[in-house]
Amino acid sequence: MFFEAKMAVLEAMKPDIEALPPAERRKFAELCRRWADLAEPRLLASALPPTGSMSPSGVLLELNRGLRSEE
Repeated sequence: MFFEAKMAVLEAMKPDIEALPPAERRKFAELCRRWADLAEPRLLASALPPTGSMSPSGVLLELNRGLRSEE
């Protein structure tokens, strides 16, 4: 029931999302990716880099994922 209700809400929003300008659609997509990561984390604690090592975050992580903002 939980899943079906959330999917119905997203389906109802589809025309509004499609009408958004590209920058707003990217923001919405990033929010959806954030929720997807919360629902299904990809990294286990054992897979994280050791403390003190450099790993991309913030803007660098978005660039590595192919994301960019044109604002």
